[in-house]
Amino acid sequence: MAITEQELKKALSKGFDLQFLNVPAETEIEHIFSQGFEARMQRLEAKNKNGYWHFINTAAKRAACFFLGLFAVFSLGVSVDAIRLPAVELAVKIFDIYNEYYFDGDTTQKIEHEYKITRIPEGFIKTSESKTEASVNYTYINGAGDKIIYSQTITADTGVFLDNEHGKIYTLLLGDIKVNAYEHPEVKHLMWLKDGYLFELTAYGEVTVQTLTDIISGIE
Repeated sequence: MAITEQELKKALSKGFDLQFLNVPAETEIEHIFSQGFEARMQRLEAKNKNGYWHFINTAAKRAACFFLGLFAVFSLGVSVDAIRLPAVELAVKIFDIYNEYYFDGDTTQKIEHEYKITRIPEGFIKTSESKTEASVNYTYINGAGDKIIYSQTITADTGVFLDNEHGKIYTLLLGDIKVNAYEHPEVKHLMWLKDGYLFELTAYGEVTVQTLTDIISGIE
């Protein structure tokens, strides 16, 4: 039997209400977040004053809505393609409005070895850093206000969301390293895997992709 759009909306609303009916109050919930989740929050915190944060945040919220309304999404025929990248143990699910990247195989639980940048672009100085067992983050800024953020993160319980509506997503091959790139007029983002860790370079301003790939070549 066919239903109208209004009837579908009412059914979804009722379903969500029933789903959250028995959820306890926030003060009653005791939960310890995983290292992967904490690492993601640190990466987002490092980017929260920039345009890139809004893309990530928007996609994450959409993803949350997607999983809450999974039955409705599939009933509406949204297509999902899974692409496996066994060489780097990276998988990506491509949705209509964003890409979700996650990690398979022998993922890392703790940073045992820190990889450092050895080729810092001329004019950039380190302005902040943060380190935990799950992630390492450095921020560099030049006199023009251009910014580069470098991070190394464990891959256990870790995922990345990239908005595919407003930017260009493609891959680069640097030697034996496969780099997933995202470009938008306001931001450039490169990520890759090595030794089980996720590495990311995010740039704002007039920083070129070539500058970022030069940095990658000098990370040891």
